[in-house]
Amino acid sequence: MPIAVTLALLLFWVVIAYRQFQRGDMVLAGIFLFVGIALTIYRIRQAQSRSQRVIPGASQDSNPQDPIGK
Repeated sequence: MPIAVTLALLLFWVVIAYRQFQRGDMVLAGIFLFVGIALTIYRIRQAQSRSQRVIPGASQDSNPQDPIGK
């Protein structure tokens, strides 16, 4: 997931938390804020772990040379 989408989702959670804060519902605002931050951290860590994975067979040469067979 691109970082822009992740940050847009974080912005969504902050906005709904702020709306609840304006209404005076501090508990629900805190829950929304906590959930938004937790999900954002989770998404960023998942994206980092996906980008650090080694693709099987990617390190092998696509045209291997066999010096023994010559």
